[in-house]
Amino acid sequence: MSTLPPIPTTFNHPIAARELTVVRDGQPSPLHIEIGRPVQDVETAGGTDWRCPVRWREGDHVRVHNACGVDSFQALQLALESIRLKLEALAGEDGISLHFLDCRYDARTQLPDQQHARASLSGRPRDDRDAAG
Repeated sequence: MSTLPPIPTTFNHPIAARELTVVRDGQPSPLHIEIGRPVQDVETAGGTDWRCPVRWREGDHVRVHNACGVDSFQALQLALESIRLKLEALAGEDGISLHFLDCRYDARTQLPDQQHARASLSGRPRDDRDAAG
């Protein structure tokens, strides 16, 4: 019989967070992404699997999903990868761009777009159309 509590359905203590801006057809909206602490939750034949919750909050819309792994490291690694994949999909939608630290955000590298970061540092105006190509 299991000695672990039931699988939680709520988000637990956040261990990391990032705030981006989603620009949809010229309208900015903050996007908060949080990763919760990995926890053991499901007994398996080889031991106990781990779960790492991820919370997305944009306006009043909140979504939580779980990344599961054989240990806490894999659960955390998969949580980060799931965030990257979701951001890439979001950035690929028509009329949407992502911004972080006042620069366009490259969802693939998880960094500000280098072309826009250099323009920001040089003081010259940025043209978001330059990053579309």
